[in-house]
Amino acid sequence: MAASPLLLLLLAPPTLALRATLPAEPTRTRAPSSPRRPLLATPSAASVRAAVRLALPAPRGSLTRVVHRVADAAAVAGFYAGAFGFQAASVEGADGRERQLLTGAGKSLQLELIGTEGALFNEGASYKGLSIRVPDVAAAVAAAVDNGGSVLEDAKEILHGPSNQPVEADDVITPVMEAVVADPNGFPVHLYQANCSESAICGVRLDVYEWKKSSEWYQSELGWKTLRWQSHVPRHASLSVLIGGPESEGTIGPVGALSEDQPSPLISLRYVYGSPAPKKSSALEALVLAAGDGSPTELKDPDANSIQLV
Repeated sequence: MAASPLLLLLLAPPTLALRATLPAEPTRTRAPSSPRRPLLATPSAASVRAAVRLALPAPRGSLTRVVHRVADAAAVAGFYAGAFGFQAASVEGADGRERQLLTGAGKSLQLELIGTEGALFNEGASYKGLSIRVPDVAAAVAAAVDNGGSVLEDAKEILHGPSNQPVEADDVITPVMEAVVADPNGFPVHLYQANCSESAICGVRLDVYEWKKSSEWYQSELGWKTLRWQSHVPRHASLSVLIGGPESEGTIGPVGALSEDQPSPLISLRYVYGSPAPKKSSALEALVLAAGDGSPTELKDPDANSIQLV
């Protein structure tokens, strides 16, 4: 007598049985019509896959520093110090190149600027710049312009719909005041208003070609966590996944920490429906993470961004 389909599934090897239960890979042709539930596998599928892995590398630490190559390190450092009140220090690297180190308030990331002739921001690259939490977006935009920056997107309130992880009710709307400026070297700087007294660099933004592959890479290779993910349809044909280091806990807002008490810093992975694969950035030197329990090394994420563990 022929075995039933259920019996065959139970007798199948674990990987085959798991594959039979997982959603299909996402298509890249068009955005789903529903803003709440994109026709894509959810991160819960990634969690199931992770559970059957036999071994994972040692968890790494938090993102601590972002390293940019810029044409004039001193001028760009002056912009960040003047516009956002960051503390700047000038040092010379082992390679002889000029370096400027900038640090904001609290749990702020450190920004390292390396003077490199001809270095410019790459529009088609995965790296889309810093995300800075500020007390007042309109005031921050004005200060950026006064210190040599330019406005890419003026200050406005963005109404973010409900999150898929953590799950929020369909009628949840979270308004956030946001803007995008550019520093003197052309790097975009995403500004958003939060319950804080001082400005802080609280994350970086990466565009990715395959969002599920990229988020799983950060989980499996670095031990990072998915803190939030949501669709931006119909406002924008994209979705974003916010990920944080192994020690990250609690909930965050649609674009990052909305107060000084929330987890920081973060990496925001954005997938734009139908987008081409991003190019390698010649202006981003590296994203620097604490090595944690692992040994110092250099990695490349699925979109060719350099990850240094020190």
